[in-house]
Amino acid sequence: MKLKQGVTLASVQEKLKKELSSHINVQLRSNPINKNVKWIEANKDSFVGVRIFLKDNELRLGTHIPGFFARMFFGGIISGIFHSGSRRDFKQKIDDFLVSEFYDQ
Repeated sequence: MKLKQGVTLASVQEKLKKELSSHINVQLRSNPINKNVKWIEANKDSFVGVRIFLKDNELRLGTHIPGFFARMFFGGIISGIFHSGSRRDFKQKIDDFLVSEFYDQ
């Protein structure tokens, strides 16, 4: 599969907000020290989230725990155990959406 021409993180963010904003929170984030490093966070709740990077003409996904208090009180390991299936399902849902919208078939 090949990424369509002209795909940027801003266009991915706009499409995610337009199509899925009713049940997820989508934000474009950047590194506070190196402003060139940017990613999109698509968060379902405080325990389930996906980060989307555009690297080497490919959209790459990684799961994370978006809520600071969820990481602090429940711990990353405990939360990871209880919510790993939910994060895996959410990542697959976002990945399927990105493939259908931004890749040539």
